[in-house]
Amino acid sequence: MKHFIFVISSLFILSSCSRSDIMFSFADNIIVSKTDDFFDLTRQQKKELHQHLDTDLARIRKESLPTIVKSLREIEAHTRQEKIEAPWVAQKFEEFQTQSKSLTLEFQKTAVQLSLSLQPEQFNHLEKEMREEIHKTEKENRDPSDSDRKNFKRYQNGLEMWFGGLSKDQKEKVKNFSTTHPFPWKLQNANREFVLTQFLESKKDPEKIKAFVSLFFQDYEAVRLPAYKKAVDANKIAFRTFLMETFWPSLNETQKKNLSKNLLARADELEKLSQRP
Repeated sequence: MKHFIFVISSLFILSSCSRSDIMFSFADNIIVSKTDDFFDLTRQQKKELHQHLDTDLARIRKESLPTIVKSLREIEAHTRQEKIEAPWVAQKFEEFQTQSKSLTLEFQKTAVQLSLSLQPEQFNHLEKEMREEIHKTEKENRDPSDSDRKNFKRYQNGLEMWFGGLSKDQKEKVKNFSTTHPFPWKLQNANREFVLTQFLESKKDPEKIKAFVSLFFQDYEAVRLPAYKKAVDANKIAFRTFLMETFWPSLNETQKKNLSKNLLARADELEKLSQRP
């Protein structure tokens, strides 16, 4: 189920991919593949999931993508200004958060139908896979320096995707931020355990499964471990402040032009997707 969220989030940030049209074209296959990894779906379940996803994605293409296109173009127009005001940045962050949740909601009915079709052995398979993923994360982040490097690369890659290559000074700024605001991977694992437990506890009662999965897709933050939600929210606020007060003033004209070009390119790609028959 968390991999529905993985792909839905990817769909929402299609604009950050070099070829969003290709990403969208394979979205149903990616969702089915990721879901199969964790539930070991039957052939019939995969067939039905593909069919439902085709409907969901077609609806997103027609109803949701135009809104994202509009947001991207509004951002592009605003970024031409010399100074970006804090309230505007905060507003755009909130808008993207709302759009992300609205995309998740588009898959609610499909997720509920799939969850109600799961057999006991498939819940057991999910539990086994999740425990392995949690163990893998713990192993990968055992050395704090490794965790810091991954955190830095995550921020660097995301910024370079939009702005192009970063200067030595900008990389240092990003490194300082990522070090002082490490990703809460321990709380992330605790949150995985928390959400998994809620899901497994609902498996014996179809009404409880339906209620939990519906809530998860209406607002995935509502089922998170409170401490993890608090840490993630704090990280988002800190990054927003960093972008506005530290990173943006360091941009040169070439980087600003790259941002403008990339925003318009992603908007054009998504608009074409939305107009497909």
